[in-house]
Amino acid sequence: MTRDYETERREKQTAVDAAALRLANINFKNYVEVIEWLEEIQEPSDFVGVRLPEDLLETFRAHGLNPRTSEEGPDLSHDRRHAKWVIEEALSHIKLLGAIHPRWGRFVTELRQYEHPGERS
Repeated sequence: MTRDYETERREKQTAVDAAALRLANINFKNYVEVIEWLEEIQEPSDFVGVRLPEDLLETFRAHGLNPRTSEEGPDLSHDRRHAKWVIEEALSHIKLLGAIHPRWGRFVTELRQYEHPGERS
């Protein structure tokens, strides 16, 4: 038996809405925590009909995190800059697509190859 589209959309919207409520409690200086939050919304955000909060990008901008504006790749020599790039790549997806594309997970996997992603200065 297949699941009803509207039921699945509601479940995914509920997950995004619950994550949005927790956004105010995130330590935006801890990029690991920010990336984990973005991972939480990635899959449900990519479902047709699921809406992200309208002020999501503004919330991130208030903490110095903006959608990427260039095609430049991540700085793999510095964990914190690499983590920021991964976050800003997700924000770019949100700005352009209204969701975080599944390929973003590849960048998170690459980042996690490092011992303490986003924590070293």
